[in-house]
Amino acid sequence: MNALKSLTRSLMTLGMIAGLFAAVLMPAAQANAASRGAYITLHVFECSGKTGDLYGDCHDWKNNALDGAAFKVAGVVRYTSGGYVSWKPGAGYHTVRGYNFGWGYYESYVYCSNQVTGAVLYDGPSGGDDAVSFTTTVGQEVICDWYYLY
Repeated sequence: MNALKSLTRSLMTLGMIAGLFAAVLMPAAQANAASRGAYITLHVFECSGKTGDLYGDCHDWKNNALDGAAFKVAGVVRYTSGGYVSWKPGAGYHTVRGYNFGWGYYESYVYCSNQVTGAVLYDGPSGGDDAVSFTTTVGQEVICDWYYLY
C-alpha cells in the first residue's frame, strides 16, 4: 500500500513539473516563432511605360532606383533609400501600400515572389490605390519589384 502511495505521489510530482516546464517553455517558443516573422522587401524603380520589358529595361539600380518613395506595411511607413526598403512584420495577411502617384506616375506594376519557394504572390498593376496584398508565413522572405511608370 505504501509503495502505491509513493508511486502515485511521484507520478503527480512529475506531472506538476512537466506542467510547469510546459507553462514556461511554450510561451517562449511561441514568442520565438512570432519574432522571426516574415520579411517583405521592395525594390522600387521608375520607368517609361512605353517599355515592353520592365525587368530588362528598368531594373537598373544605378539609373532607375527611386529614392524617397513612401510605403506602408503593417502600419509602419518607411521610405526607399537607393530604391530599397524592407520590413519584418509578423506572418499573416499584409497590404503593401505606396504613396507615390503624386510624383507624376500614372501607374505602378508590381511583381512579388516568395524567395524560399519561388511562388509568385502578386503580378500586375497595383491599381488606383497603389496597393497589393498577399499572405506571408513565418520565415518567408518576399521581394517585390515595384515599377512606377511615367
